[in-house]
Amino acid sequence: MVGQIMTKQADFIWRISADQTDQLEKMPEVRVVRSPTYRVSVLAFGLQEGPFKDVRVRKAVAYAINRKSIAENLVRGASEQLDTICAVAQTACPKPGVVYDYNPDKARELLAEAGYPDGLDTTLTGSSFRYIAEAAAGDLNKAGIRAKLEFLILGPFREKWTSGKAPIFNLGTGFWGLGDASLAFNNYFGGTESDLSRDPIVLDALKKANAEHDLAKREALYKQAQDRILDQAYWVPLVSVTTNYVLAKNLNFTPEKDEVQRWYLANWN
Repeated sequence: MVGQIMTKQADFIWRISADQTDQLEKMPEVRVVRSPTYRVSVLAFGLQEGPFKDVRVRKAVAYAINRKSIAENLVRGASEQLDTICAVAQTACPKPGVVYDYNPDKARELLAEAGYPDGLDTTLTGSSFRYIAEAAAGDLNKAGIRAKLEFLILGPFREKWTSGKAPIFNLGTGFWGLGDASLAFNNYFGGTESDLSRDPIVLDALKKANAEHDLAKREALYKQAQDRILDQAYWVPLVSVTTNYVLAKNLNFTPEKDEVQRWYLANWN
């Protein structure tokens, strides 16, 4: 498809890598759009056994990763460091009350407190956003968490995740393009098979939020849930993900955060 846009056989391509987008942006006959989305990348854990059962080890992971650098230097475009469980643009997504700054020394300190003064070996499993997982693994290795990468197709990945057999895994989700934080909290922390924590404090807050129609009160309940999730490091949010579009100059088309292509609003000059 890149060749087709370069030879004017196509007017639209998307989900292009940042490096390819940089090159295509130099072409005068195309227009590049680096669009923000609801899509995010996070790290999550198997919580029932192994080193990541200890919250100190999970917090060590949170401190070990330079998320700001991954967003600015790898994903680029509209990508930002993610500090929330939901996509920031989603309705009722609360501001975080717990944020982990990049601090590999703190990560090593926590590992030592948890009984791993020489670090530990693990497997980081993923299914999408391999380049983000590779960057995260590199940072983890520097802090003493020696993570071997394992990439699977979606079916086996999800089975390993939901069964708790993946000690640490990279999860990418776009929340089905839906712009409300309820999708993030209820699907991943609402007692579903995707919820490995089943934290009663979180579940209680979400039960109340689901029955609440006042937006401010609902957001406050999501904040209670989110602060608990982040304090216990059940998830380590990494970055928001940019979707790169390359368009013919004469195509009037505006990408949306939900990544639904509304061609009925497009036209050509």
